[in-house]
Amino acid sequence: MNRFINKFWSLIELDFEALAKSSEVDKVILYLRYFYLIVFVISIQIFNDIRPAVMQPPQDLLYVWPIQWIPNTMFKYLGPFFGITGILSSILCFFYIHKKIFKVTSFISLFMFWAIVFAFNNYIFHSMHIMIISLFLLCLLPSDLKKSKILEKNVEIIKGIWLVTFFILLTYTCAGISKFIGSFYDLYEGGISMYNIDHLNTILAQYWEQKTSGQIFSHFIISNNFFSFLSFLFVLMVELFAILAAFRTKYLQLMGLLLIVFHFFAGSILGDEFPTAITMIAYWLIANPLASLRK
Repeated sequence: MNRFINKFWSLIELDFEALAKSSEVDKVILYLRYFYLIVFVISIQIFNDIRPAVMQPPQDLLYVWPIQWIPNTMFKYLGPFFGITGILSSILCFFYIHKKIFKVTSFISLFMFWAIVFAFNNYIFHSMHIMIISLFLLCLLPSDLKKSKILEKNVEIIKGIWLVTFFILLTYTCAGISKFIGSFYDLYEGGISMYNIDHLNTILAQYWEQKTSGQIFSHFIISNNFFSFLSFLFVLMVELFAILAAFRTKYLQLMGLLLIVFHFFAGSILGDEFPTAITMIAYWLIANPLASLRK
């Protein structure tokens, strides 16, 4: 097992021990602090938007699994509780970045709070998945250690940042694989497949029927079959090969730009917005200090 793990780390274009001994460690620690500051700001904005609705819960809530145990009458208490606790613990993480208790509290509180937000909007915002993954993985970073083990801690912190980047990119690659296999399966079965241009436009048209605004390029795409197919191929290629940037960190910023273009493009077509996802991609890929550090 150790041999497999060592082989895995050897595939990465980074020398973690050399970085842990260098002055770059301070930049990495500061980079982590800024992440929690961004989480703090985003959480306050979401809290302000949802607070009036929480006080008067609707009856038709989307009971996602984390909140199925909560009685309807308790939402007006637990919603603000989880929101405020998550906001406070996030800013505490900024000042006390090595305290695991604050990281765990931030993740659990905001995870529960966003589940309540999803419930009240009766819709799961996929824009939040990168932040949720990041908060969870950062809980696994080491706490304060003795000075004699400071090098080991720094190595684990740098590896932790890389793992966050890895799993973010992995989610996009998994999404690309599901599109690739699922569409071929649908094509084989004779159903509606995204590899068939007419079928692709049928899928988009069905989606747009549920939207009232925001589709900037919807009519253009529906009337240009070839362009709609090229758009699908672009999305598919970016998602499928996203994971490669984790092992060749010099391409992190390029992949970040491609994923941001993908989200802007998807938003202009589908009428959805991905502000949090775009912010997280810009932070973890484009601004990532590991992007300029290689063996």
